[in-house]
Amino acid sequence: MGLTPGKTLTSDQGSFALGFFTPSNSTKNMYVGIWFNDIPLHTVVWVANRDNPITDASSAVLSMTNSSSLVLSQTNGRHILWMANTITGSNSSAKLLNSGNLVVLSSDGAMLWQSFKNPSDVVLPGMPMRTTHKTHPPWRMISWKGPEDPSTGRFSGGNDLDTPLQFFVWDGSVPYFRATVWNGYVSSNVGLQTVSPLMYLTVNKGTDGEAYATFGLSDGSSRIIYKVDYSGKTMLLRWNTSLTDWTAVEQLPAYQCNLYGYCGAYGYCDNTEATPTCKCLDGFDPSNKTEWVRGNFSHGCRRKEELQCGGEDSFLTLPAMKVPDKFVRLWNKSYDDCA
Repeated sequence: MGLTPGKTLTSDQGSFALGFFTPSNSTKNMYVGIWFNDIPLHTVVWVANRDNPITDASSAVLSMTNSSSLVLSQTNGRHILWMANTITGSNSSAKLLNSGNLVVLSSDGAMLWQSFKNPSDVVLPGMPMRTTHKTHPPWRMISWKGPEDPSTGRFSGGNDLDTPLQFFVWDGSVPYFRATVWNGYVSSNVGLQTVSPLMYLTVNKGTDGEAYATFGLSDGSSRIIYKVDYSGKTMLLRWNTSLTDWTAVEQLPAYQCNLYGYCGAYGYCDNTEATPTCKCLDGFDPSNKTEWVRGNFSHGCRRKEELQCGGEDSFLTLPAMKVPDKFVRLWNKSYDDCA
């Protein structure tokens, strides 16, 4: 026996459910996922068969095989759509924990596989986000393709390979946005300051030597999620009981000019303005003033005066500002040109 369409597996305290669902705009594609079970708005937080939808619901089943693997199949088991990558053992079982984590357990209770280590587009409280990549491939959360299409989307989020405590969003393989480097404290933000009970972030070293970050609420609530959506935004969402909807605690990037490299070479996004916009560093002017005025900043900025080789130049201090990696390369190149 196994789980079939119309049936669900519920966590012990009823917070989450595992089952079959069909996106509202789809008439035939069906997926297996995990969603919040104790709120009225259907909110999926994990999908098993993202890129292999069920097309024959009458024969679909999620079950433990004779080799103790968790498998989603259709057409009487002849067509396998998804399988949990586990080290098989005898008498294994699947369980949905009240944290929202689907686990495969051996007969002695050892965890053989867990959905928390195979994320979709959402991070739940207590879910480990690997921030280093010494012995494992890069950890990524991957967006849906559209608001009602759970297949693999364009955007992915995770920590930079070179700066483990800096969160990046990529559009395919191209950097799209990056947050500030975490310095051991939660970044000052009006939205985060209003979260009650207290929100916390912890970083620890796992038995595999990798560093992991987790977040949560001090009252143990699971009704807060961090996700990367199909538009490339990262959002920290909190369930609002009064509105019976998710409300954004934080959304990044907050402004278009916060996108990676948006202001071009020697340009930066001035977040101190009422409406943040691109500006040139001191000593630089827009390379293409016509395009700059039109709001196209991709040409960046150029020096007002040629670099005086042999003179003493220095870096300009710009508090709380991120400069694209390209800027450092261009800065070094300008000195190479003097050689």
